[in-house]
Amino acid sequence: IITCPFKCIEVQEKGVKVLIGGRWGREGRKGSYLQGIYEVDKALDIVEKIILVYRDNAFKKERFADMIDRIGFEKVENLILQSDVLDRKHEIIAKEIMKR
Repeated sequence: IITCPFKCIEVQEKGVKVLIGGRWGREGRKGSYLQGIYEVDKALDIVEKIILVYRDNAFKKERFADMIDRIGFEKVENLILQSDVLDRKHEIIAKEIMKR
């Protein structure tokens, strides 16, 4: 068993566990783990997908944690883990940011 250096989880495989949606400050929010354990290269793809999902779904100046609360962790996780997000990268970047 490989133990997390922060003593958060114990796993039977090496890799990176991805935590999203945490926030410091007055309105702190504990982050949530995505499903799976990833090799470092795959984890970097996941980080890129997280940024694209945020860009595609957040309102202007909305925090990532607030977006997760608004649309739901399960939906955000599905959007991150589905493969077409990277295929739509240029479309998402060119898209105008939503206003409330």
